[in-house]
Amino acid sequence: SPTADLHIHNSADHTRLNIDCSNSSGDNWQFQSRNNGEFWLRNDDNSRNDIVVYPSTGYVAAKNGLLFGADTAAANALSDYEEGTFSPSIGSGNNSRAGTWSSAIGRYTKIGNMVTLFIDITGSAMYFSSERGYQVIANLPFAATQPTGTVNYSGSWSGNAVASSVGGSTYINNTSIYIHSANTNWNTNGVSGIGVTATYLTA
Repeated sequence: SPTADLHIHNSADHTRLNIDCSNSSGDNWQFQSRNNGEFWLRNDDNSRNDIVVYPSTGYVAAKNGLLFGADTAAANALSDYEEGTFSPSIGSGNNSRAGTWSSAIGRYTKIGNMVTLFIDITGSAMYFSSERGYQVIANLPFAATQPTGTVNYSGSWSGNAVASSVGGSTYINNTSIYIHSANTNWNTNGVSGIGVTATYLTA
């Protein structure tokens, strides 16, 4: 005999098919067809929408993330993917920063707790006049976390003029990235554009 009851229910905003497993060890599940075109797969015992299909975009949302293959570990679930732009703020530098650092635009991709960012800085005659030169860029899209036993996240930057051979390293603290002059062979020709890239962990 059947171990679950099957119900069809109509309401003002949706029609749903209920599988009532209260007679067995399973959960109660709903398959809902919403008036707005969405499709929900829902666990009725805890009233959560585990999977939602959005018809206007074709997107599918999984409440707690995605697991691949035969993996069942919650820690391995891909719970977030995001990409977008942000507005970096050109903050303070030291006296070794020279030229005009006018504006910056930023782009990022976030997969789980890993963020990769790209920053384009425009200006004129930008360079560092000593090996101790640095520039702070604030307003990163996510605050960096620093796991115990690790050092600051590093990245790199380079100028848009090959002949100037301008480049160096970066490190991230919280929501700011510090652009440092190269330790040796620093160049004072200056550039009109600087590209920065870095990858770091966030909460």
